[in-house]
Amino acid sequence: DDSVALRRVLARARLGDRSAGVRAEGARALDAMRRASPDDHPSRIAAGDAWLHAGRPDRALQAYGEGEGSKLVQRKAAALLAMGQYTRAAKVAPAAVPDGCRIAATPVACALGLADMGFPIAAADRLDRELRNRHATLRTRAERAAGHGTLGTLQARAGRPDRAIRAWQSSLANQPSDSVRRKLVDALLADGQIATARRY
Repeated sequence: DDSVALRRVLARARLGDRSAGVRAEGARALDAMRRASPDDHPSRIAAGDAWLHAGRPDRALQAYGEGEGSKLVQRKAAALLAMGQYTRAAKVAPAAVPDGCRIAATPVACALGLADMGFPIAAADRLDRELRNRHATLRTRAERAAGHGTLGTLQARAGRPDRAIRAWQSSLANQPSDSVRRKLVDALLADGQIATARRY
């Protein structure tokens, strides 16, 4: 039964298990419920959001399906942003796509916009992929530092302090920044890495 599977996932999440596996399991349970009631608008949104949080924007877009309505259109745009389809997202929902992304259509601006839309995990994953794929095109150390600094902030917003620490360390390796250093030191101290924090 799908509702039993969903209750089990929610119980694990309440106990602190917010791993990618739990998010994907929850998305599968919600998606099964959506397929059982394809005309149920809230279940489509819940399933799509769960897939987006689980790092599967392609599945999120499928779950959202066809239809209008401001919530649904905004979420479709979020899924497209998470897939790196910035221009298509702006066409689907121009009002939902944040100005910085619509105007600049850069990975950093669009990732920040996606996080502001309520999807920090998808935003961090998208920017991480973009930075790895575009490393050679980031011509200056300042560009690399800015990209990794923003990635660290997104990882922190997504509840991934270990990934935030690594991103901020990469940022500082490219260019010194007092604000990034403060974020890194705070994260290290919160993680109990006092000796490492003293080095910064």
